[in-house]
Amino acid sequence: MFENQLDKEETTVERYVRKEKARRQRRKKRRLRFQSGTVAQDSQDEEAEEEPVEDLGFDDPFFARR
Repeated sequence: MFENQLDKEETTVERYVRKEKARRQRRKKRRLRFQSGTVAQDSQDEEAEEEPVEDLGFDDPFFARR
């Protein structure tokens, strides 16, 4: 059986619990690697690596008239 293929239909709550458990495990592994020194201390979380988006206000091309 494939990992992403389920034996039965799962409810929304069951899917949420499964995904949260997997997320907690990933965070725990990342934290343990960080504490053991495997990961450089100055590195950011994968989620926080996004560059800040500059706020263009109404000069944004989205608001340009066609």
